[in-house]
Amino acid sequence: MIQKRNGQPLKFSFQVFSFVQTKATKEDSSHPLFPVGAFRTIGSQSGMAILMAMMTLALVATLTAGVLWQQWRAQEKEATSRFEQQGGLLLGAALDWARIILSEDAKASTTDTNAEPWSIPLKETQLSDFLAAGANGEVTQGDTSDLEDQTKRIYLSGRITDLQSKLNLFNLVNTAQVSNSDLKAFTQLFTLLGLPQEQLQLIVQGLSGGKASSSSSSSSSSSSSSSSPGPNTQQSANVAPVFIYAAPQRIEQLSWLGVAPQTLSALAPYVTWLPARTLINLNTAPALVMAANLPGLSLDNAEKIVQLRDAQPWKTLDAAATSINSVLKGSGSGPNSPEVNINSTQFVLNSNYFLVIGRIRYDSLIFTERSVLQRNNQQINILWREKRASGSEPGCFSTIEPPC
Repeated sequence: MIQKRNGQPLKFSFQVFSFVQTKATKEDSSHPLFPVGAFRTIGSQSGMAILMAMMTLALVATLTAGVLWQQWRAQEKEATSRFEQQGGLLLGAALDWARIILSEDAKASTTDTNAEPWSIPLKETQLSDFLAAGANGEVTQGDTSDLEDQTKRIYLSGRITDLQSKLNLFNLVNTAQVSNSDLKAFTQLFTLLGLPQEQLQLIVQGLSGGKASSSSSSSSSSSSSSSSPGPNTQQSANVAPVFIYAAPQRIEQLSWLGVAPQTLSALAPYVTWLPARTLINLNTAPALVMAANLPGLSLDNAEKIVQLRDAQPWKTLDAAATSINSVLKGSGSGPNSPEVNINSTQFVLNSNYFLVIGRIRYDSLIFTERSVLQRNNQQINILWREKRASGSEPGCFSTIEPPC
């Protein structure tokens, strides 16, 4: 027991043990109460205890962080799935809205131009601006606390593009036979874009099943085989290579044929793939497409023609021919410059195929949908739809489509 002095307990510190230990070490190494190394053992044990406590704390923190991350990941997946479903409904409504616009446009006019309502893109707009608008377009006043929480964080954007303003790859090859007029247009387009002609040959060979030059080579091969008949004549005629390719439905699918991504990016604004042969709409075609399809028309003159056309769209093909030829005569070529022939077998002033792109953004989540519509009079049919989640990327479909 610790004795008290004057009613106060004696202070018992580690110095006492240190003194006793030192004394025991000097006088008797086998002291029964304080053996040598007793206090060294106590210090090492306390250090191990601290180390074990730190390791336990680190393990608990790691496990807790893992559980919290799993919980956060589950919540994010649930939120993404819920937004994907809700975003799909909104994009579907936007597609229906585009179909109504195109149907009403068919009632109002027989031509399609870049000055019509369908061609005006919808810039990124808050969803609350649509929901809070009344029948007359004015914003209604009322309790909008729910809208401020969710709809003001959701943004919509989109546009409608005339696909007949582009060169159609379907026109290039028909039943394994290459169209010479369309091949000239594609060749001129590749030249204007500075793209290698070898890439065009890959497209032609792929779309024709490896028989793009069969019309010219078959005659030469048949004449040579008939001049020198032999036992291997029939065999050599039967071993002609035939390649079978799946027909692409998108421009980016031309990579199946070995086309470089840089070539696809350059072609995307001017080339499309449609399931039928189509004519070029002169009212919506860009300058490069017009220069590629009209022999003798330079790119500079084509840009002038596009400016005149957008200011005053053409109503007839004769008016288009008159405007184009007037630009050619006034460009320095003189009155004897060759006139451009505008025929109804290659050009039109209205369109039946349109691309609709809708985009919805909620914080860092972005969903984009592409749809190709076919208009037959006032009936609008959906040929295909494709929806993609692009995360936080600002673009729609990498390099294939420009940002919405």
